[in-house]
Amino acid sequence: MTTLTVAPDAPSRNDDPTTFASKADAFVAWQENFPTEMNLVIGEVQTAASNAAADAASASVDAASADVDATAAALSAASANSDAASASASAAAAETFADEAGLVFVATSTTSNTIGTGSKSFTVVEATARAFGIGSNIRVARTSAPTTTYMDGIVTAYTHPSVTISFTSSTGSGTHTDWTLTVQGTTVGSAPSAWQVKTTTYTAVAGDRLFIDTSGGAWTLTLPASATLGDTIELCDYAGTFGDSGKNLTLGRNGLLIMGLAENNTVSTSYAAFRCVYSGATYGWRFA
Repeated sequence: MTTLTVAPDAPSRNDDPTTFASKADAFVAWQENFPTEMNLVIGEVQTAASNAAADAASASVDAASADVDATAAALSAASANSDAASASASAAAAETFADEAGLVFVATSTTSNTIGTGSKSFTVVEATARAFGIGSNIRVARTSAPTTTYMDGIVTAYTHPSVTISFTSSTGSGTHTDWTLTVQGTTVGSAPSAWQVKTTTYTAVAGDRLFIDTSGGAWTLTLPASATLGDTIELCDYAGTFGDSGKNLTLGRNGLLIMGLAENNTVSTSYAAFRCVYSGATYGWRFA
């Protein structure tokens, strides 16, 4: 910035004529230059003020942009938290579904029965109905000695809480009142079939245990063209996509009834896990 010239000493009436004249000339010369210098300083001050105002405006814009960025970050964080909460809820729901799905295949009873083959009835303790479909393979074991005292058979009648079972084999002896009833995955006495993953059209056979993957799109699982009482096929939604649009599983009836109907069945519940049990010509395949 321009520096103003310091004013010289002004002439005084007390000065001698020579000194007075010299001071007067210097003072007049200073006054002639002073307006020019002052105008330069004023211009420079105005420019500096304008620049400061521009800097302040730019800082205000930057602050506003920072506020926008902070708001966007907060919204992103809130969305992430919401997604995390949703994922947690879905996982909890899936876990609950899995737990409940497992429990429906097990029950207890205090009915007095003697170990042996033939038809026997039990009253289930649990208040909730169980997946004891007609034709289901089932093991009834003494709760206090499950590895040495048990009977294997097929469900022939079930109206909760009463279940009737035709036993074909037994281990152990005696009359007992502590029973655990567990639905078996395959024909009683046979080794369980290995689980398989299927990703496209497939025709099932009795005893199949299948993880069904429809993540690539909907497809049809065709049931066997012929079946005998008690034939079972176990199915599980491999990717949890049965309920997604365009990713349902269709069960092709292949000439036999499904749930008493002469029509194919569409499964549209994600994470579904169930068994198809053949109950005979009247109702065909039933879900257990």
